[in-house]
Amino acid sequence: MSVFRGIATGFLGAAIEDKAAKDKAHLDVLKSVKANYINNTLPQTIEMENNRKTSYDRIKGQYGVPAAELADINNIIDGSGNGFDNFQQILKTNNLKQEDLDKATFDSDFMTRYAKRGESFQNKYKHITSIMGKEIGGLGPYTIQSQLEEPKVDDPIVPPQQPGMEQQTPPPATEFSSTDIRDYLTPIDDFYLKSEYRQREGDVFEQALTSSGLNLKISRRDDGSVSVPEIDEASQNKFNFVSVIANTSYAKNPKRVDYRTIGTESGAYVKAVENLAVRSRRNNTSVFSQLAVGTTELDALSNNKTVTMSNGDLVTPYEAWERNNRELLKVYVKNGIEGRRFIKEKYAALRPVSPETPGYYHFFKILDAELEKSQEE
Repeated sequence: MSVFRGIATGFLGAAIEDKAAKDKAHLDVLKSVKANYINNTLPQTIEMENNRKTSYDRIKGQYGVPAAELADINNIIDGSGNGFDNFQQILKTNNLKQEDLDKATFDSDFMTRYAKRGESFQNKYKHITSIMGKEIGGLGPYTIQSQLEEPKVDDPIVPPQQPGMEQQTPPPATEFSSTDIRDYLTPIDDFYLKSEYRQREGDVFEQALTSSGLNLKISRRDDGSVSVPEIDEASQNKFNFVSVIANTSYAKNPKRVDYRTIGTESGAYVKAVENLAVRSRRNNTSVFSQLAVGTTELDALSNNKTVTMSNGDLVTPYEAWERNNRELLKVYVKNGIEGRRFIKEKYAALRPVSPETPGYYHFFKILDAELEKSQEE
């Protein structure tokens, strides 16, 4: 071999090794970027979106859809999970102009804003997701091919205008309402800012806890508010429900002379809901036993299986369950997330007990889906 060929071969070999090293470094960078996306970016984004939805639903359940939309538009709802508390903090010193809010028409809704965040997310990380999409079909809270994207529809065929047909005037553009939250708030008078208000609020809450049957260790802070240092898991859902009912009821009439009675009434209401849920479950189990109907997911979802009601009607197991629990379900629909979780807990339907004995979890799951759909329409 000539000296020149030897030098050329050595140079070529070095170049190949250098390229291999660069390729390996590039792959290492890609692996690192993808690992960060999967382990950090993706979980954090999913958690933030879940937090937003939970806060939105809690505000919607207690104050209505317009209030939840307004809170989201003004970024009171964020990914921290504190959206509901942030909104309640505002209402401690302000009243909602509910009538004005109910008439408002905003230029976007929760799902539209969700879709825009999804589009921004995709654009921001498309250099990563395009690679991952080829390898594993896509990942992300919005997915590579966003589920929020509307399916593409071919341009509609517009027939030519026939002789004698006049051009129709397009409908007037919708006039959207203000999205400034200050336009829907009225400052509360000084009484609500005084220590007396907080003292009364604490008295009401403490009375509500006692009247509901919760045996919890309660202490009072310097400002008069109630502190409950320890809440066992078995009491948590009831405690949350009592809190919402007592605080909401007190806020409606804090100057009531016999204000402590608000706590007694709130606790009694929660106890009545608890008894109704337990009684309804017991009665339904008895009826289902007589009708030879189970409580598995297949029973709940079955549209082919029918049972005969006492009046002779043939209905599906789910329809039979709705009829048997009509009184309870009216209460369920009226309440927000806290009340619904408490009712499901007392009905042994908060989660499947086990694959063999799932309780009534799937019946409530269908109901929740129907309620969600009706609220979106």
